[in-house]
Amino acid sequence: MPDTEPSTSGVPPVDADALNTAAAEALRARFGPLTLTELTPLAGSTRARVFRARLVGRAGVPTSVIVKAPVAVAPPRERVALDVLTRAGVPGVPELLAAADVPELLVLADAGTGSSLADRLIGSDPDAAGRAVLVWAEAMARFQAATVALGPTFTDALAALTPLGPPPTELTRELLSSAAAGLVEYLPRLGVIPRPAALDALRQLADGLDPDAYTLDPGDACPDNNVETAEGLVLIDFEFAEYRHAGWQAAYLRVPWPSCWCSWRLPAAVADRALDTWRRTLAPALPAIASDRFDRELELIVAGWILLSVSWFLPAALDGDASTTSTGRPRPTRRQLIQHRLGQLARAEEPGELVALAAEAHAATERAWGRVPLPLAPAWR
Repeated sequence: MPDTEPSTSGVPPVDADALNTAAAEALRARFGPLTLTELTPLAGSTRARVFRARLVGRAGVPTSVIVKAPVAVAPPRERVALDVLTRAGVPGVPELLAAADVPELLVLADAGTGSSLADRLIGSDPDAAGRAVLVWAEAMARFQAATVALGPTFTDALAALTPLGPPPTELTRELLSSAAAGLVEYLPRLGVIPRPAALDALRQLADGLDPDAYTLDPGDACPDNNVETAEGLVLIDFEFAEYRHAGWQAAYLRVPWPSCWCSWRLPAAVADRALDTWRRTLAPALPAIASDRFDRELELIVAGWILLSVSWFLPAALDGDASTTSTGRPRPTRRQLIQHRLGQLARAEEPGELVALAAEAHAATERAWGRVPLPLAPAWR
């Protein structure tokens, strides 16, 4: 995290023959004799190489699978998350069929070639895009409702695989700390020196959030990390899975899409309706999200996502904001994202230290770049 667009550039090459052999051996250990063929590269992020393959073997085994070879993700959160989810029978996620350590890879049931929410957002049908946002919100809520009790299982399993690393629950705190460091490094180039109180507030933002509002979170629920199927939306990409406050997921509708390449604005009515759908679907399993405390904590988390994403995108924005689109898909510029998000936080009421920092930084971007408004997603133009 983050990748602002689908890409395979900059990803180290993978020995396809070795990957094929390792994947086939891992599958045979579970399913018996079969053959893996037609390893076809798919678009992915800089963190992994992803392939679709065909299987020839005994009945009952999927005929098409996804082979994913992590490149720069540690510890193995996705492997642990999908193993836990598969064992628990959680619907709407890829079944983990097999895994290998050398080379490191996952073999997943193939969700198919259906459209994603991102496809709807950059399409031309506003009604289809609005429905897709609602489907995403409901699917995410159903996933989180099914994982409320899986936190100890996930964190224990991840800790067992990474005994020398940081506690599995520390990922969000690490990200916030890195964000503070990034703001210290890059905001001075806009003439802004972050105050210590604001940096402390950002680093400590996840401390004290309601422990009764926790669920398993995919970690990077970008609009292209899902696939429409006949059975419903399938969520993919659990590389940054974490058991954390549900507000980190709800805020994806408020920022919106903080870690994603397709982070256009949503119409307010669409975003509000989707958030209501998410909350109504999840509340029976997680009553804490119906509380006033959740409302306050969601505002805090939105502020965290805004400054976290600003820290990610500032280096490229300061260096000219050159286009990196390699797939022909439209995306906002980093300057548009940064200025819009800082303005959004600057208009908030709390938390005071972060609002003040955002207001100062927002004014600095307008002086440096002029006004660069963030458009609505293409489907609503």
